[in-house]
Amino acid sequence: GPRSLPRFSGHLSAERLSLNGEELQAASAQFTAEGDRLDIPAFGFSQNGGRYAFTGGIDTRTGDIYGGLSVDKGDLLHLLRILNVPARDIAGTLNGQVTIGGRLARPDIRVEGGLTGGKLRGYPLETVDIDVALKNNVMTINTFTARQGDGILAARGTADFAGPVNIE
Repeated sequence: GPRSLPRFSGHLSAERLSLNGEELQAASAQFTAEGDRLDIPAFGFSQNGGRYAFTGGIDTRTGDIYGGLSVDKGDLLHLLRILNVPARDIAGTLNGQVTIGGRLARPDIRVEGGLTGGKLRGYPLETVDIDVALKNNVMTINTFTARQGDGILAARGTADFAGPVNIE
């Protein structure tokens, strides 16, 4: 690009890398930077036996972000921490997709997929089918079907982290 708006493309690989306090292994990324925009057509890494593949980008001036993350055997708690989502009392292995948008400081996140070996507030869950979104501190549960033994727990609705909860 021109001197006033240079374009830089590169490749990053690291045996270990830290992101939002979480250690990642076997990280590899391709990226392009032009002006305030950073595009990441490929970023992959491993963590705790899981494999992750991301594509997306950020406007560094505005903090706007977009992207998608494919998750294979990912540790849900650590994934949420990587995404800067405060999480506790949740565990399990996720296979699915995570869509990211909004602002880096408070991203909008949608998680779709299946969870195995899960725990929610200490309660074990064998399998969970999930389609949950978080936007502006409001969680929307489109699908949450958890199985444990012969029992099923299903939920839908919304929960405002600073206000009303409407979940059935």
